[in-house]
Amino acid sequence: MDQPWPIRLTHWLNVVFLTLLVGSGLRIFNAHPTLYLGETSDPAEAVWSGGGFPTFLTVGGWLAGARRWHLALIWWFVVNGLCYVAFLVASGEAKRRFFRPQDRHGVLPMVRYYLRLGPKPAYEGYNALQKLTYTLLVLLGAPLLVLTGLALSPAFDAHFPWYVALFGGRQSARTWHFALMAGFVLFSVLHVGLVAAAGWPTLRAMLVGTQRSEGGRDA
Repeated sequence: MDQPWPIRLTHWLNVVFLTLLVGSGLRIFNAHPTLYLGETSDPAEAVWSGGGFPTFLTVGGWLAGARRWHLALIWWFVVNGLCYVAFLVASGEAKRRFFRPQDRHGVLPMVRYYLRLGPKPAYEGYNALQKLTYTLLVLLGAPLLVLTGLALSPAFDAHFPWYVALFGGRQSARTWHFALMAGFVLFSVLHVGLVAAAGWPTLRAMLVGTQRSEGGRDA
């Protein structure tokens, strides 16, 4: 499947931005590796507590440095995402990538296929499960990741306490933010695994824009 250059460019920029955002976010998290629900860090409200993440997985060197990386990179991530969605809509690519009501009938057959419980359904382009996952990630997961992160800003909290309350309090927003980050990491691992399983032609399409057929010609 051909991949236009704006999609390839924003895709690989996203890889860089997300890698650095996750690394700096883990460094910030390591300063207090415990998650809570509610407004305050009450040990009775803790939902998860650990020893933190290895230093080699983090970015920023120290807490203040990690915060600077995180705050600077998030705006590049947002701008890159907006450019990506704008291109999809303007070019018509959104129609073949985003989930639509008529795709709902193809979700369960694809789930059964991936679980080796049924035959591979016939489809063109992206299958229904891919579209559903993609749509949830781009139109729901990414915005929520940014919005929960915004709720963690002390200045934003001071000026708009009602906004932070939408997520159940600052500590709840932090927990949601961490969970969404973990979801992005899990998706990325699965995504890379599926691309590798699909073979070199699929990866080649994301590198140079086209897949090459078995005969050696561009498909």
